[in-house]
Amino acid sequence: MRRCRPLLGTFVEIELLDEDSVAIEAAFAAIVNVEQLMNFYNPHSELSKMNRDAASDETAVSLEMVAVLTLVGELYELTYGIFDASTSMANGGDVVVNSVNQTVKYRRPLQLNLGGIAKGYAVDQAVQVLQTAGVSGGLVNAGGDLRYFGDYLPTVWVKHPRSHAPIFPIRDLHKPALATSAPTSDISVSVAANTCMIADALTKVVLAMGDDAPPILARYDALAFFTS
Repeated sequence: MRRCRPLLGTFVEIELLDEDSVAIEAAFAAIVNVEQLMNFYNPHSELSKMNRDAASDETAVSLEMVAVLTLVGELYELTYGIFDASTSMANGGDVVVNSVNQTVKYRRPLQLNLGGIAKGYAVDQAVQVLQTAGVSGGLVNAGGDLRYFGDYLPTVWVKHPRSHAPIFPIRDLHKPALATSAPTSDISVSVAANTCMIADALTKVVLAMGDDAPPILARYDALAFFTS
């Protein structure tokens, strides 16, 4: 069973080994939920509300936001500020997340943009919904940020950044998630990890840190490779 919809600024494809229209609709709903929560350009999103209010007071947020911001904070610390979701003069170190109370507070006015991580998290949320529904296996692919699960064993092809044609398959990585980012039209980096959120975020880390990235990849049990 296969369905495709325009979401997250790309096309999201879900493929299942089972015929389960209820589960696939629930998976798409989970993706829509993440998009509505974390859309930087939607003034009504939870992220936009946080960017408006969190500098003046603790702001209540969803469990989804806490999960994403927790990884954002970890990577900010591990990369000494290189991985920074802030778009303003302040930085990601000025974000205080209280996971117990589900609140966020900014130490000073700033703007966060979660575009470098939210898509991968949305894929993970969809996979979680499908697994909870008892689907035997499948793949969720959001424009190249993807994760498979269960009995589904896909052959994933990485494309050359200058071409739409696939150039080689990824086999034997023993990781269920893959994400790819390109710094230029000539070079891209792919990261394989245990979750798509981690893979998505670490592509930016590898692009920014280059030869200094392996210890961070190892911390998250991830692999990276360049295509040029």
